[in-house]
Amino acid sequence: VVFIANAVLALVGHGGFTVVGLNALVLGAGGALAGPAYALLARRLAPPAAMAAATAVTQTVSGALWLAVMLGALRASGTGAGRLQLAAGVAFPLWLAGILVESAVAYGIARFIVRVRPDLLPGRRGVPGDGA
Repeated sequence: VVFIANAVLALVGHGGFTVVGLNALVLGAGGALAGPAYALLARRLAPPAAMAAATAVTQTVSGALWLAVMLGALRASGTGAGRLQLAAGVAFPLWLAGILVESAVAYGIARFIVRVRPDLLPGRRGVPGDGA
C-alpha cells in the first residue's frame, strides 16, 4: 500500500519516480512498526494514549531513517557542513511539530473510535477516560 501511494504521488509531481522505492521503504518501516508498537503500549495505556504514543514512536523511526538517508546523500554529494547545519536547523523543528500534530490527531481519532466502536481498538478495557 505504501509503495502504491508513493507511486501515485510521484505521478502527480510529489516526490519523484527515482525515490518511490526509497520512500516506500522509509514510510513502510514506520507502518510495519505501528501495529506492534500500539499492541505493546495498549497493554499499559488507554487506547487513545497508546495510539498517540505509537504514532510518535513510528514517526520518530521514520524520521531517523530519513535523516540517515539525507546524511548519506549530503556526504555523497560533498555538500559542506554549513548547508547541513542549515538544513537540520529548519527540518528538525518541523519534524518535531509534525510528530506532535500527528500524535494529537491519532489521539483524537482513537478517542472517537473508542466512543463509537471500542471493539476496533484492542487494549485495556474499563480504563477511566478511554470511553469504554
